[in-house]
Order: sequence, then C-alpha cells, then structure tokens
Amino acid sequence: IRNCDWSSDVCSSDLFDEKQNLTAYTLYEIPFGKGRKFGKNATPVVNAVAGGWNVTGILTLHSGFPMTPYTWWDTSNTGMLMPMRADCVAPVHIVNQPFSSGGIQWWDQNSFATPQVGHWGTCGNDIARGPGLRQLDLSVQKDFAISESKKLQFRTDFLNFSNTPIFNIPNLGLGPSVGVITSSQGARNIQLALKFYF
Repeated sequence: IRNCDWSSDVCSSDLFDEKQNLTAYTLYEIPFGKGRKFGKNATPVVNAVAGGWNVTGILTLHSGFPMTPYTWWDTSNTGMLMPMRADCVAPVHIVNQPFSSGGIQWWDQNSFATPQVGHWGTCGNDIARGPGLRQLDLSVQKDFAISESKKLQFRTDFLNFSNTPIFNIPNLGLGPSVGVITSSQGARNIQLALKFYF
C-alpha cells in the first residue's frame, strides 16, 4: 500500500526513488602557515593573514525524481475525482530547451496525449523523470588563536558555488505547457560568519 497525493499523482514511496545518487565531502588544509608544510617561519602578521586556512566542499549529484503526467478530466466516465493518467503515445524524450513563452521545455510534449472519452490513460505510474541536481557547496575558514582556550573563527560559505540552476519539477497537467519548467531555486548564496570560542 502506498500513500498517494492525488493532486500530483505521486506516491510517497516513489518520492525518493533516485537511480543515481552521489554525495562527496572533502577537507583541504592549505599548506601554508604555522604548523604546516610551507610558511612555518612566517611572521605573525603574515601567518595571521595568509596562514592556517581550510577549504571544505560538499558535492551533490543525483538524478531526477519520477512523476506522472495527468489530466483532471474524467475521461473514463466513471465519476473519478482524481487525476487521470495521460496516454503515452511515444517514449518519454527529454529535450531540455527554451520554451516559446518562457521557461524550459523538459519533455517532448508529443510523448503524451489526453485519453479518449471512455478510456483510461495508457501511461504507467512514474514513467517520466524530472531534472536532477548538481550542486557544489564550498566553505573557507580560519581560526585566530587568542589564547589556549579562546579563539575567533572566520568562515565564508558558498552555497551552490557554481550557481548551477536547480530546476523545480515540470508542469504535469496535460495542455500547452505540459513538461514545462517555469521556476528554479537555490541560486548562489554567500554567507559570512565570525564566531568567538571560549
């Protein structure tokens, strides 16, 4: 039994069905400054400015989530108060190109059609996939020692460092804009932080 949200024809057990998913984390200590390979004898001023920096990164890559194009018309004539699946008239083909009135045409619209009156749609559940995610987050930080138990930490976070578009799901309703993506999220965000540890 699957818990389904009929407003989008997506079942909860399918929401996280990613064919490929990779998350990688790295920490790099820039080898300059006190206690590091280079600049061990740097003056306190040079070390305070250029030494002791660390860079961390999180790379996230995953394929798109499954979804089902639909129509709200009761083409089956059974009084169903929920979306009717579309007819699949051709294999789902991702085109990923600009749409004439704005946005991105993700699927070829010719893959789907409205079922004939008195018929159910021929598409199976989750026969199409939306856009995936490619994101790199970077952080640059440095500790400034004040005493053995106190320090300042300066940190800069670059969320979505490459500013790669993170597209929302395509329009699933049959019509002139089926398969069109009209919004995105996650533009590059830069955060600065200064912490005092004591």
